[in-house]
Amino acid sequence: MEELKQLSHLYNLKQVHRQTSAGNRKESVADHVYSSLILALYFLNKIKHKLNYETVTKILLFHDLVESEMGDKFILDIKNEKNHLESENKAYKKIFSQLPNNLSKEYKLAWEEFYNQKTIESKFCLAIEKLDPMISDLYNKNIWSEYNFTEEKLRNKKEKYFKEFPEILELFNNIIKYFNENNYFKNK
Repeated sequence: MEELKQLSHLYNLKQVHRQTSAGNRKESVADHVYSSLILALYFLNKIKHKLNYETVTKILLFHDLVESEMGDKFILDIKNEKNHLESENKAYKKIFSQLPNNLSKEYKLAWEEFYNQKTIESKFCLAIEKLDPMISDLYNKNIWSEYNFTEEKLRNKKEKYFKEFPEILELFNNIIKYFNENNYFKNK
């Protein structure tokens, strides 16, 4: 039973909510993990890089587990990236100590690879992580103006993560074009 109690920490992501919509409710971090996995699967055969599918899957599965301890941090609310990373590192260490032994090693490897951003798989996962909310709220025009998003804000916060993946960058640019054409931004 102790291992089941430890395993339940992973389920906490279902209770942490994000700003992104999921129908008539806020999406949970678990929803985001699921849709990120779907989006990654969509792009794995479209991009020029040949990536390790298992590594991508594990990174995306575990990449936001720290949010079960610290909650979701909305992209526009992160003022100090260094403090944010320090908070995530504390949450990571706490979670790592609470997981069943057979999962803690997998989590450690995946989380460290994602946050060190030294492999093509980790960079791909970060690009997917940044694109996912745009896909999730693609047809929710209100959220973009509600949070005062502009093309400039989106480009400043996200575009750099897509540059290594022209196929993802192209989709990002098409979404920005769609947002502009359909007056998604408040300043339009």
